Amino acid sequence: MTGPAIYTSESAAPPRTLVNVLDETIDAHPQHLAIDNRPRRFTYAQLRDEIAGLAVTLRAAQIGNGDRVGFA
Repeated sequence: MTGPAIYTSESAAPPRTLVNVLDETIDAHPQHLAIDNRPRRFTYAQLRDEIAGLAVTLRAAQIGNGDRVGFA
């Protein structure tokens, strides 16, 4: 069975990663609540700062792309 095409040949949106989506959300809504895991709560701006601090700590421990890390 064949029929008319469901999708057109329009260009697809460029691929995005989770990091891209997070960066866009932080830029658009820095003061909005991102995580509410009481008692700890983070706005998107605070989450960005936490991620940056963790990245510094991991790099200082010579942990880089492709390395596996466990969190408890």
